[in-house]
Amino acid sequence: MTDILIVEDDKELAELLADFLRDEGYITSSAGSGERAVQLFERYGARLVVLDINLPDVNGFAVCSKLRETADTPILIVSSRTGKEDTWRIYRTDSVGTSLRKRPEPEARRKGISAL
Repeated sequence: MTDILIVEDDKELAELLADFLRDEGYITSSAGSGERAVQLFERYGARLVVLDINLPDVNGFAVCSKLRETADTPILIVSSRTGKEDTWRIYRTDSVGTSLRKRPEPEARRKGISAL
């Protein structure tokens, strides 16, 4: 089982986050699309999903709903969306009820992931 599944279409950001998490001792897998994320999750599972909302095929809200059909794995939403409506939608999803802004400082990433 993977410790953390990273769902992020920005390849550079996904690699940066994966490198950081591996340095912290986690086993990671990455998906650049919602469809691939669901496939990887169904095949290998994960202890935590770090999920971008803006994906090229389906949005992260749909991925979150799909994962919730079969598992209660914590989902940490990472988004560049900052509008009030988007923020409320994030908190209304069946995720862990928290989110990080994209490209947070390393200490914020560490604290956000460790808290879960």
